[in-house]
Amino acid sequence: MYTASSSGSLMMPCTGALLIMWCCICSSRLFGKGLYFANAVGKSAAYCQMTEDGDYGVLALLEVALGDHHMCKKASSASARAATAVKEKGVGHTWAVGLQFPETPYEQLPDGCRVPCGRFKHDLNRLGTTKNDKLKGPGTLHYDEMIVYQKSQAKIRYVVTVKFGEKESYDLT
Repeated sequence: MYTASSSGSLMMPCTGALLIMWCCICSSRLFGKGLYFANAVGKSAAYCQMTEDGDYGVLALLEVALGDHHMCKKASSASARAATAVKEKGVGHTWAVGLQFPETPYEQLPDGCRVPCGRFKHDLNRLGTTKNDKLKGPGTLHYDEMIVYQKSQAKIRYVVTVKFGEKESYDLT
């Protein structure tokens, strides 16, 4: 079993989905079949299609044992092989790098779990300034995503029902 103590990195990102989709939340395949998390609540909220009668959505905050990562800078046909790369490298997750990310430091809970919070930063040069480091072009992600491939790496800590305002009135970051 992959645990926080063996990975050295415990984070509390969030995930969101339509109410009817919670039974198949790990069926996404952009970066391989796994559990997808974001460090931006707005990214997860975007997957919560609001109800017709109240603009409600369901979000989950989970403890996720991340460990070291396999990095993907773009969503492409090669991205689907990320799960294989994680297994071959012996790392804990895929980090799909986005243009927008929360500034550090994260809030650290007494149990060591890090919670992303604070203002978001937009940076094309977040990985460096050479042409190969820049985050731009087709397939560039707007927000970070972390993908784990073992269910034992994630434990639900909170499930919350959120009432959203007018779609145009809130910022997803």
